Amino acid sequence: MKKFVLVAQATVLFFLIQSCASILSTSTYPVQLQSTPDKASVVIKNRDGVQVFVGETPAIANLKANKGFLKKAIYNVEFSKKGYSTKTYSISASIDGWYWGNLLIGGIVGMLIIDPATGAMFQLKETSLDAVLS
Repeated sequence: MKKFVLVAQATVLFFLIQSCASILSTSTYPVQLQSTPDKASVVIKNRDGVQVFVGETPAIANLKANKGFLKKAIYNVEFSKKGYSTKTYSISASIDGWYWGNLLIGGIVGMLIIDPATGAMFQLKETSLDAVLS
């Protein structure tokens, strides 16, 4: 039984080592949403046009960096307030630098399966939006 436990632990450790971005990064990012003036309505839609966040500034939206296996997330963020013009921004994920760490340690499992499945292969660099409504 001890040998089985040791083999199981070694197997888990082997797979964890081979997924750099999953270990050293994250797949969900808090995005701070602010506006001038305050109390503007914020609607965030994903690449399919589905609302993933509705709120009022100031707010924080937790957004995933991926939209499925090997697909980066793309969001449209719309700020609006009665009497002011609407502002729209786009947030697009990019490859996380830690994802390339799989090449350095030979983590083909991490590169092709674990990091894409967890979404950690992507990152959101824009973690703050400040809309000035006129």
